[in-house]
Amino acid sequence: MRRIRNQILLTLLLTVSLSLIPVCSNGLESNSKKPESLALNFIKHVYSDFRSEDDNKNFDRNVTKYVSNNSDSLTQLLKDKKDLKSFDDKAFSSKEVLKSQHYSTPIVLKSNSNYLTLQIDAEYMYDEMFVGKNGNKKVSDSGIVVTYIVYLIKEDDWKVYGVQSNDLTAGLMFPEVASQDVPTYPEIFDPYKMRSKAKSTAQQYNLKSIKSERTIIGKEDIDERQSGIFNDEYSETKKSSDFTAYATSKKCGKQKAGPMRAYQDRWWKKYNPKYKYYKGNDCANYVSQVLHSGGAPFRKSGQFKWFPYDYGWINVIGLRDFLLNNTIKGPFGKKTNKLSKLTCGDLIVWRNKHAITVYKGGSSNPIITSHTAHYKGTLKKKYGTSNLTKIMVLEYYY
Repeated sequence: MRRIRNQILLTLLLTVSLSLIPVCSNGLESNSKKPESLALNFIKHVYSDFRSEDDNKNFDRNVTKYVSNNSDSLTQLLKDKKDLKSFDDKAFSSKEVLKSQHYSTPIVLKSNSNYLTLQIDAEYMYDEMFVGKNGNKKVSDSGIVVTYIVYLIKEDDWKVYGVQSNDLTAGLMFPEVASQDVPTYPEIFDPYKMRSKAKSTAQQYNLKSIKSERTIIGKEDIDERQSGIFNDEYSETKKSSDFTAYATSKKCGKQKAGPMRAYQDRWWKKYNPKYKYYKGNDCANYVSQVLHSGGAPFRKSGQFKWFPYDYGWINVIGLRDFLLNNTIKGPFGKKTNKLSKLTCGDLIVWRNKHAITVYKGGSSNPIITSHTAHYKGTLKKKYGTSNLTKIMVLEYYY
């Protein structure tokens, strides 16, 4: 009897003890001594573009809490990143209103007793809001899939001494990461070497220059929206004069915006299993899929080809050249110097290395989608207006 009573008491004590162990919403222990938990909390409360207002108020305290005392360059980068995010929202008179966020379980990329490199993937869904004179107005249902690489060092406790990401603000500071699935700043992916190079990080972006450019772009965007050009209707009619350079005797079909937009809604943040996925280089492959969903047939012969998985289908320059030179079968197009002329399914080539497709046009700040990395939202918030080749996909030959 006494043995039974002791077993019952032991069971009760264990139950109470276990119930007192704090657990994060993703199942990780909230104990800051656990590096995976520390890295995840650092992203949520310090680094993310979607920090809460409370996180912003406690920003300096959180930086001290999570960041190594020996990483002055990271501390400065975090402050600059926060400053730029606030500045950019004001420049565009806009804000992102978070609807949902999901984080992956941290993946160990490299580790030993003193250093640890983790990868954390996150999905943010949000409304991009225009803060106008007559109140807030939703511009678009938006989203971005972000990869964070977090470097930790064991001091008295685990601390963060380096981080890389491809989120919105990091893409403004380091444009090369805007079109990368896994972000790679100029640093080498080696925790031993990165520390010695960390001080050079802040010198690889010019905050004053970035702000100057964003001020100009933001003002243009605000002026257009307040003039009523940017609205929910999205005027997307291509003028007949756009087609005059093409022979009328050829059989042509019109790209269907509805199916192309539906395809983007379904697949912008994931991969269609019917197609091969090109990890780290899927942007042109995705744009081609969107064009095909609108009715454009494959072209499998001739100098310029376009079908899975030919050069003209999966390569940014190959796709651009195909659209501009095709005269036989498949989609064709021509360049324009006006973003406002782009409509659903049209192609934007950024820096000659990244393919983007239009979701809704009708303004100089079209809503776009892309792979590598996954994004749905306004063009200017992520990519700006420089180094763009704009191609109207007029129709398709069959």
